[in-house]
Amino acid sequence: MMVSLSPELLQSLKEVDQLRKEIEKKIQKIKQEHRSLEHTNDKIGQEKQWAKIRSLYLETITLSERQSGLTYTCATKVDDLIEENFPQMAGKKRKRPEPSAPSEIVVAGARIACRVDDNWILGRVKSYNAKKSEYKIIDEDQEAIEKILTVHAKHVLALSCPELPKGSRVLA
Repeated sequence: MMVSLSPELLQSLKEVDQLRKEIEKKIQKIKQEHRSLEHTNDKIGQEKQWAKIRSLYLETITLSERQSGLTYTCATKVDDLIEENFPQMAGKKRKRPEPSAPSEIVVAGARIACRVDDNWILGRVKSYNAKKSEYKIIDEDQEAIEKILTVHAKHVLALSCPELPKGSRVLA
C-alpha cells in the first residue's frame, strides 16, 4: 500500500526547509559581523555593530523557534497518517522529546534579552526556578516601578555585550 503525503504536510516541509535556509543566512551574517567587528576601532561603530549582532541573534532564535514548532507539527501529521493507514501501529507513536533544559543557567544579576508576548525586552535575572525552568526577570525598560516577569528559560538569551551607558542607542 502506497501512502502519499498530504499537500499540507508537503507545504509544511517546504516551509521547514525555507526556514532552515533563512537561519543559515542569518548565521553567515552573524559570522560576517563578528569578523567585521575585529576591524572597527571607534566606540560608536563598535556599539552599532554589537547592536546589529544582537539583533541578528534574536532574529535567528525567532526563526529557529518557528522551525521547531513547524517540525513538531509535521511529526504530528505523520503520526496521524500512520494511525489512519496502519491501524496495527496505532498507539506505538514515538514519544516526542520534551523541550530541553537550558544548557547553561543564567546567574542572578546577569543582563538578558527575553521574549514576552512576541516582543523582546531588556532585563536582569532576579532568580531561576530549575523545577519549572523559569526565570524571574526584572524589566529594565520600566522607568519608575520595578516590574518582575516570569519567563520560560527557552525565551531567555544571556547578553554578552558590555554594559551600555543609559541613553545609548541600540537596535531593539
